[in-house]
Amino acid sequence: MSAVGGTVRSIITFELDDRYYDTYPGKVRALTLEQIPAAAAEVVHPDQLVWVIVGDRAKIEAGVRELNLGDVKVIEAS
Repeated sequence: MSAVGGTVRSIITFELDDRYYDTYPGKVRALTLEQIPAAAAEVVHPDQLVWVIVGDRAKIEAGVRELNLGDVKVIEAS
């Protein structure tokens, strides 16, 4: 899908204003330091995050498990 197609799809799927992407950068720049935690809480939900970590399993697995980010599922490259 092209970038334009993806943008249009997002606007339709999430029922965004047609000028959403034109006005978004200005809205972000207008946030004050006091407003940022509340804005982040609306879109970042740590309990729903999925981490994808790629690397040499022998070198990183123990350290990744020590982070205690949740269940670890190993998918071998084919």
